[in-house]
Formats: sequence, structure tokens, C-alpha cells
Amino acid sequence: MKIEVLGAAMEIGRSAIKLSTDNSKLLLDYGVLIHRDEPKFPLPVSSRDLNAILLTHAHLDHSGGIPLFYASSKPKLLTTKLTGEITNLLIKDLIKISSYYLPYEFLELNYMLKSIEPIEIGDELRIKDLNIYVLNAGHVPGSVMFLIRAYGKKILYTGDFNTIDTKMLHGAKINFPDIDVIIMEGTYATVDHEERSIVEANFINSIHEVINSNGTVVIPAFSVGRSQEILCVLYHHGIRDRIFIDGMAKTASTIFLDHPQYFRDYKLLSDALKKATWVDSWSKRRKICKESGVIIAPAGMLKGGIVRFYVKKIAKEERNAIFLVS
Repeated sequence: MKIEVLGAAMEIGRSAIKLSTDNSKLLLDYGVLIHRDEPKFPLPVSSRDLNAILLTHAHLDHSGGIPLFYASSKPKLLTTKLTGEITNLLIKDLIKISSYYLPYEFLELNYMLKSIEPIEIGDELRIKDLNIYVLNAGHVPGSVMFLIRAYGKKILYTGDFNTIDTKMLHGAKINFPDIDVIIMEGTYATVDHEERSIVEANFINSIHEVINSNGTVVIPAFSVGRSQEILCVLYHHGIRDRIFIDGMAKTASTIFLDHPQYFRDYKLLSDALKKATWVDSWSKRRKICKESGVIIAPAGMLKGGIVRFYVKKIAKEERNAIFLVS
């Protein structure tokens, strides 16, 4: 058995792992890294050699390179139905907004979508000489890990994962016996975080302080997963009025609501989304910047997106605040 790391080694982004045996070849994720506005893809792989591509979740650093394989062939793509739909949303947006050359277009994306064979958490798959178990990753709705067994060995590929229950999701269970190889993301491997309950309480108290001072809170957040989780946290703690959501989070949330099986508390998500106000015009954006409330908008790391408009509008007033949660 051979494991090749094609991307995301000593860096964050463009995750890609190739797993080969005498009889089979799998690709685990194939992402893109946007570096200084230029896309960087993992090391190349011949799609004709692949028995399947396995996708852990929709974020572009894991999915954004997959359409490349559908220019010349059509390998099957195994992922959850929800991940497939969100991947479509994110890659379509990447193609639309790209100011740089991408080596694929909507045609390749459509071929990719037609090649999806949906899987679900708890499934057991057989591909040639490999047994593959699909496990909850707890990262974003629809995200999974893959436990692969072959020739008496067990390999766990986590993708991005989270072991702590959130408002939306159950955490990943990682008490596996006798794992021979773990291929694990290490984004926060060297960071000791405070307990979630403490961070959450401080977050809510800080929001109350700003709102009570008639200020505006801007929360930069990724459209998929983080925006909805923040919304659920606010709703759970009784902050339910004058919550505004902008950007692609609206479309992602609509897709989420069609897949209740992935959520720890679907009712909380549904109620929180119903209470929020969606922002879809420039006149509305300019108006809410002048009023007390909470604005959730992408992009999560302030590198682009509509959130930069809000930050510029509120930054000069001491009563306002920007809370980074991504």
C-alpha cells in the first residue's frame, strides 16, 4: 500500500492524498489554495488511473481542484448529497468571481456533479480490495471522515474534523482501536483553545455590551457552516432581533434546510434562520450600518467579500465592534 501526499503538506490548503494498492487507486480530496489571487492546485494525478475520488467536505481547499479531472475522463465521486450540493455552490462562485485563469469551466463542473455517487454517514463501501467506512467528521454539515481497511491495515483520513458538539452538529467520535496510519489535518494542532462554553459566554457578553451602547457588531464568517453556527449561538442565547445575514450564506442555509438528518438540532437552525433578516440590496446595507444590531457576512478571514464594506462603514465609531470567529 502506498500513500502520496499531493497537497497540504506543511501548508493549509489544497488538500489531496492518493492511496494506491496493487489493485486500486483512490484520491482523497483535491483542493485549491488561492495564493495572492492565484490558484495553486495539488500535484497532478492521472484521472484514468483512479477508481474513485472521495470528498470529505465542500470547502474549496478540499474540493476546488476536483473539476480538473472531468476534462478528459469521468471518475466516480463519492461524497454525501449535501456536500455535493454545497460544493456545486462554492465552485460555481469561484468560477464566477475569478479574476485569474482557472483550468476548468462550468462544463467540467457539470460533469463532476453527474459523476457523484451519494454516500451517507455510517455506510460501508467496497472498492476493489479496499473496505471504506464513512464516519461523521463534525466539521460542517455533511462532512465525513474515511476509515480504510486493506491487507490487515487501517488508515484513517480525517479531512477537517471537530470532536466537540456544536449548536448545529455532533462532534466526531475518534475512539478507534488499532489504527495503523492517521492522516489528519493540523490547523490548530499547536493551539490550546479555551473551553467552548467560556468562549461562547464571553462572545455573547461582548455582543450585549455593544448593542446596549447602541453599537453595531460585524462578524466576518464563512458562508458555509460558520455563519449558520454563529446564528444558532445567538438565537440560543436570546439574541434574536436585528440579526442580519449577507452574502452566500442565504443560499447555503436554504440547502441545509433540505437535509435535516445532518443536524444535531435542526429546529434550532430552522428557527434561527426564520428570525434572521437577509440583506440583498445596497440601500439595506447602508441603512443597517447606521443602526444597532449584528451583521454576519463573508468572507471569514476579511480577505474579500461584502464584509469589507461593513468594516469600512463601522470602523471609525468606538461604539461598534468587529468580532473574528473564523
